[in-house]
Amino acid sequence: MVTGSDPSTRATASGRGPSLGIGSRAKGSLRGGAVPQRFIPELITLYQAGKFPIDRLVKEYDFSEINRAIADAKRGDTIKPVLRISKM
Repeated sequence: MVTGSDPSTRATASGRGPSLGIGSRAKGSLRGGAVPQRFIPELITLYQAGKFPIDRLVKEYDFSEINRAIADAKRGDTIKPVLRISKM
């Protein structure tokens, strides 16, 4: 059973999820379970060791390319599109 809720509307949803089998557990988190003071240094260490490819996850676009950024994200060509807004 998979259950979720939206705290802003107090709506809940549930349904049948994949079976885990006997003796297995699924664990989730609400609003993330990371402690930034520990998690960010861990990410930096992983990045420096070449084990966290943030360069491949983030792609920058000029603001004029907003539609391309959205399309790339929907296709999975980028995980985190970042829009650059230059001063006029």
